Amino acid sequence: MQVYKISEDGELISIPLKSVELRSDEVFVFVEDKKKNIFIWKGTEASVRKKFISARSAWKLRGELGPLYKVISVDEGEEPKDFREIIESLKIPLKAAPPAPKEKIEKPKVPELPPPKPTPPPKPTRKPVISKPPKIEKPEISAPPPPPKPVKVEKVPEVKPTVPVVEKVEFKDILHVLEKLDTPPEYARELLIIGTRVYAIAEVRTKLFGKEKVKLSIELLDSLPEGPYLAEGYIPRVIIKDDQVLAIELLKKTRATIEEIKKEIKKGLESYSSLIKKLEKEE
Repeated sequence: MQVYKISEDGELISIPLKSVELRSDEVFVFVEDKKKNIFIWKGTEASVRKKFISARSAWKLRGELGPLYKVISVDEGEEPKDFREIIESLKIPLKAAPPAPKEKIEKPKVPELPPPKPTPPPKPTRKPVISKPPKIEKPEISAPPPPPKPVKVEKVPEVKPTVPVVEKVEFKDILHVLEKLDTPPEYARELLIIGTRVYAIAEVRTKLFGKEKVKLSIELLDSLPEGPYLAEGYIPRVIIKDDQVLAIELLKKTRATIEEIKKEIKKGLESYSSLIKKLEKEE
């Protein structure tokens, strides 16, 4: 468990667990490696600047730790169960800030109005004289002309555009294709994009009867940073089958080990010696 304190400049200041005190005017970042959670605890009296900077600092810290870590924002007084269990196990006091006193608002006194004066009865009005309307002679109406004969219009058959049929690809088929692919010695699998979903991918190598087997460990990332993402330090590998893009792998460059370098040199020497033998036979 690691605890950081957010300064006014946005820096993450590491604090020992024994000296952690949750104050209402501070913002702390807790890194839980067991469940891979990054909690941002925000005090009720903390400044808006600290709260804003803490989110940016937590996402930057997640980029250093790996995509499997989740960033969770926690407000003082509304701590979830997982966070409370961490606080209780570390014996960190959690004191909520007292609510601000409410100001008493006195209701304005409404002055008493005098009783309304009685309204006088309405004066009688004269009956209106209704004049008879003049007689209007009805005009002679001639017979309407016969309706025009309907014209037959031949319907033009609708031409529906031909849309290429895209076959659905199952997730198991994609994994089967990925397990057959080897990664270069200087690169390692880290991220996988299928459709609109992003997954964290890793290789799990096991040995059985002297033979090495490679299985893929895949986990869906449900919390992604908003906005554009520049994949620095990655190279994309596009997997295409039957004119369809199945998935896109993001391979991260790593340092090659001495054994891997020896293997590459050995392969190069073997191919070079076989080439020389082939040329000697042709002569």
